Amino acid sequence: MDMLHELVALALHASLLLLALGIGLDIAKGDGLYVLRRPRLLLRALLAAVVVVPLVGAVLVGQLPLEGPVAVAIGVVGVAPLPP
Repeated sequence: MDMLHELVALALHASLLLLALGIGLDIAKGDGLYVLRRPRLLLRALLAAVVVVPLVGAVLVGQLPLEGPVAVAIGVVGVAPLPP
């Protein structure tokens, strides 16, 4: 059972890595320059993804009467590096 747990975790990590790599390889040179030329927009996007979404998830979990697995799922989705 321990080996299965490790294999599933490895498969999940590998799939996230490949998904992010695939998205990264799909962008054009102009897309990267667009972001670098607008640092305020990049900062706003990072602030939303790294601070606002996890904060909203934490507030939801704290304020709503959710069962354990649902609360954990909201927390995990809130801090996930890629949207589901």
